[in-house]
Amino acid sequence: MGKKHVLFIDNYNEEASTADLMVADTEGNVDCICKEIDVSKNYYISESDEYVCFYKDNQLIVKEIDGEQKGAFENAKLITETVRPVLHGTVTGSESYYDEVIFDYFLTDISESGDNGNLIYFNGKKQNQVDTDVKSVVHHSDEDYLVIYTKDNGDGNYTVYKSVKGKESTELTVCSSTDSLFFDDKLNFLYMCSADGVLRRINVNDKNYTVTEISDCAGTIYDYTNKSFVGYTDTDGKIQYLILSDNSVEKYSMSEIRLYGKYDDRYLMCRESDAGVLSLDYCINGSFTRISGNVSANIYFDREFDNVIYCSDNKMYLWCDGEITKIGDYAGVSAISMI
Repeated sequence: MGKKHVLFIDNYNEEASTADLMVADTEGNVDCICKEIDVSKNYYISESDEYVCFYKDNQLIVKEIDGEQKGAFENAKLITETVRPVLHGTVTGSESYYDEVIFDYFLTDISESGDNGNLIYFNGKKQNQVDTDVKSVVHHSDEDYLVIYTKDNGDGNYTVYKSVKGKESTELTVCSSTDSLFFDDKLNFLYMCSADGVLRRINVNDKNYTVTEISDCAGTIYDYTNKSFVGYTDTDGKIQYLILSDNSVEKYSMSEIRLYGKYDDRYLMCRESDAGVLSLDYCINGSFTRISGNVSANIYFDREFDNVIYCSDNKMYLWCDGEITKIGDYAGVSAISMI
């Protein structure tokens, strides 16, 4: 679904896995983009409803919304924006009802083994080959048209490159082929974690491309949603670390969960005891205030923590400016709207 157009399929042939790709606009007009496309693979609509792409006869075909063909790629795939792993899901969020993606980078001529392909930049008017024999795409951003990718050196190492808007690539660093790579797009750091737990990082906007070691016992690297820091666990999975925007590192137990609002310097901390009891504290600039020593898993708050609502012993409470008020005898509450 785009802003003013919707893609759908018609005349589905289950045996052949083909169908006609159709497009409808907000005024009720319906047109056929292409007949008998391969519906076993994804089809996409671009930002601003300008282009569509789909598969037919082992080709990835790009057309304008009116049906004019703009490109066809063999053994190719569209590179979509990278979604980073998170240890804890978002507390609040927004829902998007549009499915459009930006058509800017494609990986084409992918080998039969799937080990490498050619990286193509597409701006709607022309195609530019960024590089060949690309091993993997580490990161791609729709906002700044940045792509970070690797190439196999053949000696057990990968070279990492970056390119912006299809321009000539820049070499960033060399890493082991077994390293896990993670890009923090908020502070522009590329993290590299070796199989034995050595965590390093490099600022991709620093022209010196200096590699700095962060830890020698890192396990899983993860993003902290909507915050300007990155987290990782130790190799035993018992301790969490946060790398803050000022490059300092905070360490805390995996039994703790931090719930952030608008600001980076304050959060709610849920801590589970050995007995399985969950406590709730408010922290600002390292100073803690106990809210409750026994709460249920569902906790509600506004973005500035002016109001925190929680349940304890089948009763609901409001914490506001250090004062606790009983709301009522409620249990099993799964959603609250603060107005």
